[in-house]
Amino acid sequence: MKLILCALLFVSQMGIAKTDPELEKYALKIIRLTLTQSSELEVFHKTFKQLIQKNDKLDKAKKAHIIGSVEKQINRSNMESLFVPVYVKHYTLEDMKALLAFYESPAGKKLVKVDPLLRKELAQAGLEYGKRVMSDIALQIQIESSGPRKPAEKK
Repeated sequence: MKLILCALLFVSQMGIAKTDPELEKYALKIIRLTLTQSSELEVFHKTFKQLIQKNDKLDKAKKAHIIGSVEKQINRSNMESLFVPVYVKHYTLEDMKALLAFYESPAGKKLVKVDPLLRKELAQAGLEYGKRVMSDIALQIQIESSGPRKPAEKK
């Protein structure tokens, strides 16, 4: 009986995540350095607000209440708390120390500053490229579906 209880206790403890406060501290530093502009959060709030504003089934007061609630609950602090375990899961302490050293370097600071603009420009370039490819494919399909043309008959 004691053996069964010990085994159950052992198995139940396996599911409880053990966290290292030092890892969490480094993760939070990295998150705060790399998310200085909170651009993802701002984009989320802006997009959500536009979505709610377009909803004709809600009156103005209800829309304001919903938007306020979302902005209050989905904030930087809550997002950081959500991100820390993910960083801890994927990075060792040595990884985080190296990342932190990089992000505090001139090149790392530039990456943090330029990255949002870079991502925006890359997304736009990818979108334009995708449109050109789709246009070319549509033209090719149109040519292929029209079949070979028969030469005009001589009279």
